[in-house]
Amino acid sequence: PELGVEGLLSSAGASVLAADGAVWVAFSGLIASEINLRLVDATVPLASRTAAVWGDRGRVESAPRLAVAPDGALAAVWFRNVSGFTNEVYAARFSAGNPPTVAAPIRVDPRTAPAYQPALTHVDGDYWFMAFAEGDSPNFSLAGRFMTLPAP
Repeated sequence: PELGVEGLLSSAGASVLAADGAVWVAFSGLIASEINLRLVDATVPLASRTAAVWGDRGRVESAPRLAVAPDGALAAVWFRNVSGFTNEVYAARFSAGNPPTVAAPIRVDPRTAPAYQPALTHVDGDYWFMAFAEGDSPNFSLAGRFMTLPAP
């Protein structure tokens, strides 16, 4: 029950997922002028906890959402900022560890999304479903895609 401060200059938004004895926390944070995504198992003591850090250097990545499959497969979906409120949507699978291993991200959809959090859920077998808003205020639509994600 220790405070889980990660030592970031700033952090925005987080997704928390309990699976197989771990408590995964995904968040974006600023270290040394880089805003990247971080993923930790909050059950690992803070002094020995190591975050997986991923993202495209120099790009702002945010709004991670986590999901788990019944077989324990883990995945994340998030935004990579293009400009203003316009984002590309990416996803990747990850595996447990300290730090966790994150697979190479894939761009989920050629469309861009405004800055409203995406959603991700496991469907069946290797299939996942991701949903996000698209359009301009106040005319938003819901977009979604079934996809497979390579294992890390």
